[in-house]
Parts: sequence; structure tokens; C-alpha cells
Amino acid sequence: MADSDGVSHLTRTSVARTERSGATERTGPRHIISVDYGTTYTGVAWVLTKGDVSNPSALSDIKTIENWGRHNESKVPSKITYSATQANMERWGYGVGGSAYVLKETKLDLEEWRRPDALAALLRTLEALDGMTIDPSTNVLEEDIPRHMIKKPVEIVTDYLTFIAKSVRRAITSNEGHGLGQFPVDLIFTHPVEWDARARNLTFRAVTASFGNVFSEIATTRGRVYMATESEACAQYTMRDSQEGAVQGLAKGDCFIVVDAGGGTVDLATYQVLEVEPFRVKLATKPSGDRCGAAYIDECFLTGFLPRRLSNTDIQRLKYSGGSQDRLGGAVHKSLRRGEELLLEQFMVLKHNFKGPSDNGQVPETSWISLPDGVGTDNEARLIKHGQLGITCEDMMLMFNDSLQGTIDLVKDQIRQLDVLGLPEAQALFFSGGFSRNEYVRKELERSAGSLGLEVYSGSDSWTAVAKGAALMAMDVGCGPLLQPNIPCPFHIGAVLSTRYMSFEHDAPQKYTDTFDRIDRSKEHIQWFVSMGDLVTYDEGIKERVKIIRKFKPNASMRGRIVVVVSRSDRARGPTSKFKVEDDDTRSSCPLSYDLATITPEQRRRSPAAFRTVQNEYGLSYQQAELELEIRVRQQSSAAEVRLVWGRTDGDAYTPGEPGCPLSRTEYLAF
Repeated sequence: MADSDGVSHLTRTSVARTERSGATERTGPRHIISVDYGTTYTGVAWVLTKGDVSNPSALSDIKTIENWGRHNESKVPSKITYSATQANMERWGYGVGGSAYVLKETKLDLEEWRRPDALAALLRTLEALDGMTIDPSTNVLEEDIPRHMIKKPVEIVTDYLTFIAKSVRRAITSNEGHGLGQFPVDLIFTHPVEWDARARNLTFRAVTASFGNVFSEIATTRGRVYMATESEACAQYTMRDSQEGAVQGLAKGDCFIVVDAGGGTVDLATYQVLEVEPFRVKLATKPSGDRCGAAYIDECFLTGFLPRRLSNTDIQRLKYSGGSQDRLGGAVHKSLRRGEELLLEQFMVLKHNFKGPSDNGQVPETSWISLPDGVGTDNEARLIKHGQLGITCEDMMLMFNDSLQGTIDLVKDQIRQLDVLGLPEAQALFFSGGFSRNEYVRKELERSAGSLGLEVYSGSDSWTAVAKGAALMAMDVGCGPLLQPNIPCPFHIGAVLSTRYMSFEHDAPQKYTDTFDRIDRSKEHIQWFVSMGDLVTYDEGIKERVKIIRKFKPNASMRGRIVVVVSRSDRARGPTSKFKVEDDDTRSSCPLSYDLATITPEQRRRSPAAFRTVQNEYGLSYQQAELELEIRVRQQSSAAEVRLVWGRTDGDAYTPGEPGCPLSRTEYLAF
């Protein structure tokens, strides 16, 4: 969690430790802003609660933002560009059409990269480098590097969400008696079920930085920040919206599956009914999800269908039809060039309206999209005619196939989980999300679900279900447990550790040569492991474990210390890595002393990897020990906890005399 971009300027809020029955701090009117930042589209809902326990706010009180610049829609495309746009057009959302370097699916860049994604990003970077021209006389690039190429994913997401937050503020303040500044402002955002710790942290940083800057009231009114999975939020909306309909058919103990089919991911969860009146449920299975949303149909179109139907020359013309501005591409980020954007816009209209074969097997006519000038020559076999490209029903079904099958496989996984747990069979499937609006998808899912004994239901507003459902959860009128808030970490935490010397990063006086391996290293160097603004969850907080190698000459003293550094620096790029900085009153240090002589020979024998003798390539023998620096930041404590342990650890349990035993006392760093 050491990414230091997008530092949140929210202050630490006081966290209520209350149960539902005693949640007095949650009474009174509050503004709730719910953010559903999606892979392809983003939606926001908001509500000013009544604050009356006897007459709580309802689903009908929740409003969705529908004014996105010059467009009025329930959601806005999750796209941004740093290139020049057409006159009076926005650089985000609906306004990016016709721009070079339209960045898309940046949400997925927040996750730890899978190997195929990393290789694809590397290929895009190499293509970008190949497009750069260097003046041989000066060894300097002849053109400016596009802004997006020097930005990290979290910075791009923060920039995009800042545009979103400004639109949300305009929409709220346009309402008479909006009450901003008079009542607390709470924020809730959603994320996919399968969202790793890095992605959750960076999403939290981007949301709190953007909305925290635009809505200063979140800090000044001691507002709270919540997060929920998209499947949970979708389930809350679907159940609340359906209580007058499908849910009435469910009895106590029945199970049902909720499918949130979005643009990037499809998320599922299965619930069991605890009470019918009032309607209460509990999570029955482990939620599951995968990257098989609607965006992957677009990917099949761009990377599968087009290369099969167009020649290699036409593909290159398509990529560079926007001229010189398009030649570098997105590099590490996914971007659409103008020609690709033109074709994708036409394809998405066909995709949204695609119905598949009729019930009697009649196949719809071939659809046609216009190719950019100079792309495609007439070819009857490839369905290219007069500058247009034909797409058959079979083509569309093939592009839908992987996403559909992925969704069906996820449903089957939920059913298997119920069987393993010995729970009743699912009685219904609630289908929501943008992908659910497609008639062909809905028809195919109903057919597959029917073969599994499931009835399929959809809410009245499936596209904004996640944003509205999250608002219900923050209002504490959902059907599940009470949400607990999250806070940003109040400081950076690092340690003074040597690292390989880099002339562009370190000063010459920091350089020394390691006597054990003869590698040039830098001393007085701070490695930062936790950043100010990082996500501190209510249940787990922050847990970081850092492996540290210590080397000793035979028979030398094995005492030492690790200096932990805490900084409140608000520099945009994070605190400096130099330990000795004059007049830096933003940080303090805490030494952790240790003595490895306390580790007995028997303990070393049982754990040879944690303490061993090493002989380097120069014939020098020395002893090497593995230590771990543990860092804990908890909401329930007013201080961060740091300590040193010996060897590898697993969990929080330590057996005396075994690796993982504390080497230093625990130090507490006050917030």
C-alpha cells in the first residue's frame, strides 16, 4: 500500500462503535452520496435523509444524477482524455468523442496486473516507444510526450472522478433547500467482489481525494466514508425494489442468487431469507465474480472480429486514421484511437439492440457499420461493400459467447456452493446491471437458469441498481447488516533501509559499497510502506509485513536497530526518501532495537532459512538473518503499532522459540 498518489485531504473522523439498536449517532438528516464507478459507465445517486427513525427515508427518496455536462443520462461513460478536444467539448464522459488518446477501462488498471495484462501493457509501451522520434543531434524527443503517458492509473481515475464530483455538486446545489453545509455528508462507493487489496486501497484514495476536494463538507461535517461490493449493493436495491413483487414469493429459509452484470465484471452473491416481514437476509455463500462483463464483447469486436475481417494494412490504417496525434497510443494505459472509437461507437449501438434469433429461429438481417475513409476495399467474402462492414447475427452471437458463458458458469458456482454447504436450492435469480438490459443476454440467461430450476427477475431500474442500493446501505435501511465506516491513514510509515544506489535518485554522499556482496548501495534511505490517505478498514485496518535481511560477520555482535519513520508530509508525490533532511518538522522517527544472539542454535537448526550461513562468490562467509517489520494501523486504536519479529510469520499467532517470535517490543505511534 505504498502508492503515494492522490493523497486524501479528508480528516480522520470519529468512528461510532455502535450496534444497530444503539446507533444514535446515525440519527438526524444526512446527505449520502453513492458512487458506482464502473469499468465502462459511472453512476451516482444521492439523498438527504429525513433523520426520523419513525419515518425513515425510502427508495423513492433517492435521486440519480442525470446531468453530465451536455448530456442527460442515468450514467456517464468512464472515459477521459488529456488531448485537445473539439470546441467546447468536455475532456471526459460523453465529451471525448473525436479526441486522440481516449483512455478507457482505467478502473481495471487499479488491480494487481495478471501476467497477460502486464504483457499487453508492455506491448503497448513498446509500440509507443517505437512511435517516438529522437533528434540525433540533441538526443531529445522531437515531440511532447502525451500527458497520459506520465500519469499513474490512480491519478487518471482521480482526475476522472473529480469531473464526476463537480457534476454531482452542481446537481445537488441546483435543488432548492439542498442543505449542503448544514448536515453531515457521507460518501459510499462500490467495488467488484473480486477486488484485491491494492485495488480497494487505490479506489478509496481516488474517491476520497476527488470527492473530498470537491465536497469539503465531508471533512467539516465529520462525514463518514463507506464501501460495499457491487453485488451487495445490487442485491439491496433489487430486494427493496422487488418487495412488492418477486420477493413476496420467497419464504423464510429460501435462498436466491443476485447477479450484477456490469461493464467490466459480473458479480454474484447468494442470500438466504431470515425473516419475511420485515424482510431480512444473510449472505449464504462466498460472493464470486469475473471479468466477463459487456466490455469484453467490445474487446472481442476490436481484437477478434476486426482483425479477422480487415487486412493487416487496413488495421494499421484504422489505428492511425487520426493522424500523427494517434501514433503513440495509450502506452501502459488502454486507449482508443479515433478510428477505433468511430467503429466502436457504431458497434455499441448494435450490441445494445441485439436480440439474437427469434423464438421461431428466424435470424435478423446483417447489420452494417461505416468504415473510416481509406479503410477496407470491397470484398464480398468479408462483407465489405461501399465503405461499410457487415456484421451478421452469427458474428454477434460469437462475440457475446464468452461473456454469456462466463456469467452462466458463475451462476453454477453459486449453486455448487449451496450444495456443499447443505443449504436449500436457490429459488430465484435477480438479474441487474447494465448488461442485463440487453434482450439477447436476458433471454439466454433465462433459458440457462430455467434449466437449473431458477426463475429470473429484474428490477425496474437495473442500470442504476448499484448506486441506489449502496445509498440504501449507507442510509441503514437495507436488508443486511449495519455498514461500518473507513478512514484514511493519517500519516506515511516507512523505515530506514539500504537499497541499491541509483545516481538519478540518491546523492553521492549516500553511496557505499556493501562489504558482503560488493554491490553499491545507498545509506540513509527511507523505504515507505504505508502512505497517508491509505485505506484503514473498520475490521482489519492496515497490516503490512516487510522482510528485512541482516548480515553479520562470524562472531560479530548481532545487535542492531531498525529506525521507523512517520511523516505527515503533504507533498503531492509523497515524502522524500532521504532520511537526513534539514528543517523537516513533518516527521518523527522511532528506533526498534534487536539482539539476534537471543536466538538459540536449536531454533536456528529448526528454521535454517530464517538464519543461515552464506558464502558469496568471492569466498567470504557471513551469517544472514531474516527479520520482519510488522506495521498495524487500526481504527480501534489511536496509534499505529510497529515491531520486529524474527523469520517468517503466518497470521497473528506466535510460538515462543519459533520463527515469528518478537525481537523488539511493540512501539505505538500516536495519530
